[in-house]
Amino acid sequence: MLLLEHIQNALARTVVQAPKFKHITPILKSLQWLKVSERIEYKIISLTYKILNTTQRAGFKPDRALFGKMWGPRPHINFLTLMYKNIR
Repeated sequence: MLLLEHIQNALARTVVQAPKFKHITPILKSLQWLKVSERIEYKIISLTYKILNTTQRAGFKPDRALFGKMWGPRPHINFLTLMYKNIR
């Protein structure tokens, strides 16, 4: 991962034409880029969210019109917020 960070930092400095020894954090923030470790964490959280919210049980596809009253409305859970709080 260290190599990826070096590559990202070099690209960021090249994009903004910053000197080699200038601090990288303000540069990354100005470009709105995440650090490599933050990007990996974001990807894991977003993929987990997509998997949990788009997959259905195999062979079980209920008709919402028929069962909506019995089950009630589906609660809205902001999964990304929950995961972010649990990781930090």
